Formats: sequence, C-alpha cells, structure tokens
Amino acid sequence: MTDDEAAPSRCGALPRAVLTVACLITIGSRAPASAQASAMPPWSDPSPHRVARVTVAPDVQLEVLDWGGPTRGGSGPALVFLAGLGNTAHVFDAFAPRFRDRFHVYGITRRGNGASSAPDSGYDAATRARDVVTVLDSLHLGRAVLIGHSIAGDELSKIAVTYPQRVRALVYLDAYDNGPARREAMRAIVAPRGLAPPVTPGDSVSPAAVAAFYGRMLGGAYPESEARATFVFGPDGHLQADGPGEKSWPKVSAGTEASAYKKINAPTLGLFAIYPGGTTDFFPGVDFARLDDSTRAAAARYFTEMTAWEQKNRNRIRAELPRAVLVELPHAGHYVFLTQPDRVEREIRTFLEHVH
Repeated sequence: MTDDEAAPSRCGALPRAVLTVACLITIGSRAPASAQASAMPPWSDPSPHRVARVTVAPDVQLEVLDWGGPTRGGSGPALVFLAGLGNTAHVFDAFAPRFRDRFHVYGITRRGNGASSAPDSGYDAATRARDVVTVLDSLHLGRAVLIGHSIAGDELSKIAVTYPQRVRALVYLDAYDNGPARREAMRAIVAPRGLAPPVTPGDSVSPAAVAAFYGRMLGGAYPESEARATFVFGPDGHLQADGPGEKSWPKVSAGTEASAYKKINAPTLGLFAIYPGGTTDFFPGVDFARLDDSTRAAAARYFTEMTAWEQKNRNRIRAELPRAVLVELPHAGHYVFLTQPDRVEREIRTFLEHVH
C-alpha cells in the first residue's frame, strides 16, 4: 500500500482512497468494550507455519514464517513472500501453504510491522532489500523465488538489481513502481471521500469480526491472523488501536525508489488486477446506491485516473522487461491472491515450471 491519501489514522497509507483495508475502521467508529468485558478466548493460528525472529541489524529482528516444504522440514527451492505496506507475512497465511508440495515456503514481515522490530530508521529501499537478503543468509538459502504484493515490488526490483545472484525468479502481485514518479502523480489524483460503508459496533467486536469486515471490503477471505498481527485488541477482544506499523508506513513510502526494470535479468511474472466493471469493480464492498451524485462522480474520476496510471506502468514493464510474463486479472482487486487464489496459484505454478 502507499500514501495516496492524506486522511486520518490508517487512511494516510492506503493506495486506493479509503477502501482497501484498515482505515475503514477508524478510532472514532470502534465499538467500546462492554462494561463487563469478558476475556478474549484462547486462539492459535491455524496456518501450518513455524515462527522465528531473525536478526538483520543491531537491535533489529524480523518475523519470519516458515511453512516448510515437500517434507515439512526441508526440501524444495526457496519461495519467499513479501507483503504490501501495512501488512505482515500473515496476510499470506492461507495462500502460501498452497506451494509446499514443490517449494520450501517462507514469509518475511518488513521492519516496522507486526512482530518485527520497529527502529527509527532503515526504511529506504536499499536497507529493506538488504534485510531480505540477510534473512536468506540466515536461513542458508542461495537463490529464492521472491513473490511481492503491492509496495513489496519496490523490494523485488531492488534485490534483483543489487543482488541478482540471490534471485531465482520474481513475481509481482499487483505491485507497481512506487518510486518518486508515482508519489508525484498521486499528488494530482484526488481520492474520493465518503465511500466507506458504515462500520457497525459488531465490526470491531473481535479479531474475527475485523477480519470478516476486511474480507467483505476486499472481496476475499482476510486471515484473522493478519488482523491480530496489525491491530491492538483489548482483553475482551474489542479493537482498540492501530499496531506499530502505522508509524512506519510514511517512512517506507518515502524510501521507495524507481524500479530499474531494464536492469532486471531474472525471470519475471506480473499479475495485475484490471477492472472491466468500472468503479463498482474497483471499489469492492461499496454500496454505490447509497452515495450522492458528487461522491459517485468523484469515485469515477479517481477510478479513471488511477487505472490510467496503472495501465501506463504496465506498458512500461512490457517495454523495459520484454521477456516478462504479464497477466491481467479481471475483477481481482488489489489483493489478487485473496480474491482469486486459485487463478493466481495456477499462473504462478505455470510460470515457475519454466524456471530453473
């Protein structure tokens, strides 16, 4: 995610107005805990991973999820998932295990988010790329398939150019160039306000309720583990506050670089959402019938401007990475791996069949 919109709380880091994820539940709309709050029931993450913390710099540790491989402890080429801005590796908790039959699958939570350390500095592209390579070193991994969502494309491009010997292949999941040119373009694209549906008290009553709310907004199942990793919940389970990631988002966005696609030699797959259904396709979870004419018009303008920018960036990738495989996914939404997991898995598998 990126800082396309300067709105309160989490909205300031969202890519597409107020809808994609977290700013939909703002501090003011969260339901208060009941007077006689009961303790939140015990919960364990159902995703079949081990969790470790890897030191990447003095006093900086990153959360690393290990889903294992064909033998649950070892074999298979390394496949590493990198999350978008504001997310942790847990956003892949349901999707990543699909690849354990052939690959040894990992996920890395970026510094400043979830259970990873949140230092004051180190959010520039070069440091974030080095963080990933340091994790690979710690795990004794040579080359890896890197799969990055959204702003993680910044890290994929930087690693591929700076550490080409560590990259087996790249997969961009709706991940565009988030460098200075994008930040400048976003200043001219005004995100619409007032699109978010009303948040009911039940939407913030528990981690499961928060995850369900995001699932409705995104059009795909949102892992409860990701909600727990990115928010702070009270003893009774009610949503209380944003997690530490909120403070790191502007730093990561400011630290992005232009993707040097021409310098990338690794096999590359890009999976990008497109929106033949127009604004209703672009803004999943929004009831356009309840909006006034001016809000609908603002949403239409934003849709036109954003999709034109995305098309321009896809054309640039085609021109600068002519051997890359680009696939457009109709009706997928930004979180393509949550909304169309079967299609995305199939495209990744087909692509990797030809990667050695």
